[in-house]
Amino acid sequence: MPNIPANARWTQNGVTIAGGNGYGDATNQLNYPYGLFVDDDQTIVIADQWNHQIVQWKKGDTNGKIVAGGCGQGNRLDQLNYPTDVLIDQETDSFIICDPRNGRVHEVRRYQIGNNKGTLVAGGNERGSDLNQLNVPTYIFVDRQQNVYVSDENNHRVMKWTKGATEGIVVAGGHGQGNDLNQLYWPNGLFVDTLGTVYVADSPNHRVMRWPKGATHGTVVVGGNGEGQGANQFKYLGEWLGTGYMQYARSFHSASLSTNGKVLVVGGYYWGALNSTELYDPSMGTWILGGNMNYARTSHTASVLTNGKVLVTGGYFNYTLNSTELYDPSTGTWTLTGNMTYARDSHTASVLTNGKVLVTRGIDYNAGALNSSELYDPSTGTWHLTGSMNYARYSHTVLILTNWKVLVTGGTGVNRFIGNSAEMYDPSTETWTIINSMHDGRYAHTVSILTNGKVLVTGGFMESALSSSELY
Repeated sequence: MPNIPANARWTQNGVTIAGGNGYGDATNQLNYPYGLFVDDDQTIVIADQWNHQIVQWKKGDTNGKIVAGGCGQGNRLDQLNYPTDVLIDQETDSFIICDPRNGRVHEVRRYQIGNNKGTLVAGGNERGSDLNQLNVPTYIFVDRQQNVYVSDENNHRVMKWTKGATEGIVVAGGHGQGNDLNQLYWPNGLFVDTLGTVYVADSPNHRVMRWPKGATHGTVVVGGNGEGQGANQFKYLGEWLGTGYMQYARSFHSASLSTNGKVLVVGGYYWGALNSTELYDPSMGTWILGGNMNYARTSHTASVLTNGKVLVTGGYFNYTLNSTELYDPSTGTWTLTGNMTYARDSHTASVLTNGKVLVTRGIDYNAGALNSSELYDPSTGTWHLTGSMNYARYSHTVLILTNWKVLVTGGTGVNRFIGNSAEMYDPSTETWTIINSMHDGRYAHTVSILTNGKVLVTGGFMESALSSSELY
């Protein structure tokens, strides 16, 4: 490692040394580059994440050379799946590559230079928290004894794998997610000195931790003073990470956070409406199939009730549906409940403070846009009509305000008319009232309630996509 004097001066303008020709898969391009390593001769190897390959750029090159992966996304020994980091092991003349997003196999691989097929050096036993497993490894370090250190992000720990080992040992963290001195929270960047002391970026905790060899607790060496821009602070901006693949491709589906902490994905469309459901386990980053619904449906709604069950309403499958179903997370089963009065899709459903579910508007492809609204009572499993809105719409938005009233904005209706109207629903009287209209008609927009109680409406569509936003 070079010695950099304390008074070193750095140039204020950078020079592009790799890529710089837009994102893509050409030899002079990169696509979301992540980790990199600079060799003694200033050769750079880069984890070209979204091209699923490792690319080498020698000093002065205008094009890179694929040295690992580059055979498409996958988990064969000649493939990578969103690699995040790469090192060159001088002792063995090989690459060590962090390959965390293989869906079924999360591993660190060693690639002999000149050979594009890797051998496993850490993990590779499905995603998990056992000592022979990893769960989204993000950064790596190799010491002179060829020990491999891995930032095991979703397990909130740093693992050490000795050469030839079938399982690793925890050298930092490993006590769950947290900010105590024996914990880490999504560890990232990693360095190990000659004494075996681990330095790790504890990102959401806004600090860098130091863990001496054999220590059960770390010490904060930089940061640790909360999030901020002060000289003694860090500000973690977050990152997007790939996670496990669903069993089925789908769009126009619903996703709900169940009371058990898992995410329930329901129905949707893939060459036809689907009745399949899947559960995502955030602790493992994996998907498993759930029980099938009684009806395939797309463009439906899903609402988590106060009793923990999930209510799915309406949608489309060859025709517009008025059926509704309940999912019980304790048994993983679906049961039909009362039918809505009107079939509808592209509608909204909101759980009110009294536990009832308000369904508004939508479209029935036989009857057109709807202005009706209905209430579902979980205690009886029945629906009844509540006050009709003044305008028939679909692709509108609904928001429950701080005063517990319900605000409905915009939407599109008959002859693709785009509305700027807004209406308010009062659950205590079950009535709708027209309020001041928005400045712009819009549908497929978003609506958010701010900390000061005001409502922000953004974007949407009216003849073309809108950049405007407005406050209520």
